[in-house]
Amino acid sequence: MANKNANNNASDDWFNTDFWKEQRRKTLIESTGASVRLSGSKITNEEVATIVDSEKNKKLYQCPECGFHYADKEWAEKCEAWCREHKSCNIEITAHAEENKKPESGI
Repeated sequence: MANKNANNNASDDWFNTDFWKEQRRKTLIESTGASVRLSGSKITNEEVATIVDSEKNKKLYQCPECGFHYADKEWAEKCEAWCREHKSCNIEITAHAEENKKPESGI
């Protein structure tokens, strides 16, 4: 009987939408960070998390193929088309991605 209760507690996560939203966010951060690093950037997952979280304050468009974020919908669409056709990223397109923009600092 105790076993059944333990299984019910574990299955509660399956129906918890907040749990799955956080899992999706973590997966997005890790996959986008890996994709960006493959393009030669030295971005960290924490920096990607900041960009992903900024979507709440600023409308960003994401390429569904590689995960890069763009301020302009047109760049996201160009990125998606390129990624789908070539199964790779285009450096001239990804240069416009938020992940590749230099942070605004006084250094």
